[in-house]
Amino acid sequence: MRGIDIYNGTGTIDFQAVKNAGYDFVMIKASEGHTLADKSLSRNLTNAATAGLHTGVFHWFWGRSGTETQQEIDFFLKTIRGCKMEMPVALDVEQPELLQLDKAELTTYIKQWLDGVKAAGYYPILYANKNWLVNYIDMTRLLDFDIWLAQYNDRITYTGPGNIGIWQYTSTGKVPGVRGGTGNCDINECYRDYPSIIRAGGWNNYPKSNAAPDVSWDTKEKRLKVGASYAALCTVRNTDERASVRVDKPEICAIERMGPDYTARSGLVGDLYTITAIAPGEARVIASLDGQDSASFPVYVEV
Repeated sequence: MRGIDIYNGTGTIDFQAVKNAGYDFVMIKASEGHTLADKSLSRNLTNAATAGLHTGVFHWFWGRSGTETQQEIDFFLKTIRGCKMEMPVALDVEQPELLQLDKAELTTYIKQWLDGVKAAGYYPILYANKNWLVNYIDMTRLLDFDIWLAQYNDRITYTGPGNIGIWQYTSTGKVPGVRGGTGNCDINECYRDYPSIIRAGGWNNYPKSNAAPDVSWDTKEKRLKVGASYAALCTVRNTDERASVRVDKPEICAIERMGPDYTARSGLVGDLYTITAIAPGEARVIASLDGQDSASFPVYVEV
């Protein structure tokens, strides 16, 4: 999915023109600190949804203590109370004053905000650029939350901890319906099916689905020669949790996750794994959810 992000300063937007130009979603500024609510939030949410765009919001973070961070959580939740959104709610971390904190402190307050908003029933993610992710935030402590990466480049070069759900790849895009189609606009690519995840999980004021989580592989069995590799897709439905994948006999074959939210030609979306045959024998590739083995298939390795 492709989308844009906006705030009050972007001006009045023709969301139907945005939709007609092939965009799928819009991330809208909701608030900043613990006193500033974006004046255009309600209008933008309503008009974007009416045009058929998936909507999410973001909060500009200033918290430099546990008390300030809690004030920002409370203010943000008050600002978006009752809003239904099929895209995540993002914490925007880029304010230079935050660099007065050391990495551990800043990460603590970021995690406090993300945890607090998640506990209130929303689906939070972290927005930051590559420099912040590498040098100022301890991403090993935030693995429960997807990343909205800001990196203005022709490809993503961030290889650190965490899963990238959205990539903001330019701030100078030209989008019909935004600033007359000639002014600058942030443009993003989304790699996860957040509307399905959020609706099924009952996040962001949607009722929780009663459907049971389901895990499946796109493969029933596989025969490989020693040294050969094969790609298999693991799909998880009706939950935002990811499956844990392993091989019962790692001396027979190895498995490595190549990327999250891969879209296969069949239209299925899941995590893509590469299986490499090591030695003759039979092994089983197993996907587990909540500690329970949920789906598996055999791999037969021959010389």
